[in-house]
Amino acid sequence: MEYFLINLNKNSNFETSFIKNKLLKKVVYEEINFIDLNKYEINNNLIVIYSGGDNHQIDKLKSIASQTGIYLLIHLSDETLQHDLSYYSYAKKVIRNYYNPFLIDKNIITLPIGYKNATERDKSEFINISSRKYKWSFVGSMKNDRYKMIKKFSHLKQNFTHVTDSFFSSDHLKPKEYKEILNNSIFVLCPRGYSNFESFRILESLENFTIPIFKRELFFDHLKPIYGQHIFLNSYTWKGLAKKVSTYLNNEQQLEIYFNELMKWYDEYVELLSINVEEFITTNKVFDKKEKKISNQIYKISFKISQINFRIQNLITIMILKLKKFVKRKTSK
Repeated sequence: MEYFLINLNKNSNFETSFIKNKLLKKVVYEEINFIDLNKYEINNNLIVIYSGGDNHQIDKLKSIASQTGIYLLIHLSDETLQHDLSYYSYAKKVIRNYYNPFLIDKNIITLPIGYKNATERDKSEFINISSRKYKWSFVGSMKNDRYKMIKKFSHLKQNFTHVTDSFFSSDHLKPKEYKEILNNSIFVLCPRGYSNFESFRILESLENFTIPIFKRELFFDHLKPIYGQHIFLNSYTWKGLAKKVSTYLNNEQQLEIYFNELMKWYDEYVELLSINVEEFITTNKVFDKKEKKISNQIYKISFKISQINFRIQNLITIMILKLKKFVKRKTSK
C-alpha cells in the first residue's frame, strides 16, 4: 500500500532526514503539499508530521483531520511533555518522540528524537579513531551542570569545545563544521537537554562514527525506555565518566573493540527501528512494551525530581554568572 505524507514541520532544521531516511525507510509513500490535499484520493493512508508547539501547524492539522482524516500522526518537539495530546484522537496511530511515562497506549509508540538535518552519516568521512584530532568534544550552550562536566574532562587533551548562547542562537557551527568536529572526535559529551533527558547529540554522534557518553539522571537510566538494552558509556557522575573514558584512552585495543561493538549495535538498532516502524504502520502489530510498570513509575518520579533539580541548578548558575559580572565591573573601576 502506498501512503501520502504531509510534513507540516518542513521548515525545521531538525529530524526531517532522520524520519525519512531512517524511520520511514521501508515505507512506500509520496510526499505532498498541504495546499494540494484535495487533489489526492485519501483513504486511511495519510501520514502527517507536525510539531505540537506550533499553532500554525495545529490549525493545518485540524483542517486536514476535518477534510480527509489522518491515519498516522508523527508528533515532534514535546520536550516539556506539556503539548495538547487531544489531537491524537484525529489519527488511528501515533509516533512521537520524547518518552512520556504518563502515556501508555498500544497505538502510540515513542522513538528517539533523531538528529539535525545535514548531519547524516557519510561513510567517506570516516576517520580511524587512532587518527582523530580530539579525545572528546562538546558543542552547545553552558547551563545546569555543564560547567562541571567540562571541568571534569578538561585534563583529557586534545579536546574541542564550542560554546553557544542558546539552542537557536546564531553562533552555532554550520552542519558541515559540526560534522567535521564529530568525525574527528573519539567521544562526544552528551548532557541532557534543557527540559528533557534526551539529547540530539546521541544520534548525531552515532551517525558520525563517534562514541556518545552521558550522565545518568538521579537513579535511573533515562535512555533505556527509548533505546532498550543499549551499550552506551554512562555513569552517575561526570567524574565517573571521565575515569571510564581515561581507561579506554589508555587501552587502544579495548577502545577499538568497544567502538566496533557500538557501531555494530547502532547499525542493527537503526535497521530494526525501520522494520518495526513499517510493521507498526502497515499491520496491526504493536511494539513490545519492554518497560515494566515499576520502571515507568521510577521514570515518572525521576522526571519530576529532575525537572525541579534542573531548574534550581540552572538558577544557581545564572546567579553565579551575574555575580561574577558584577564583581568584574566593580574591580575594573
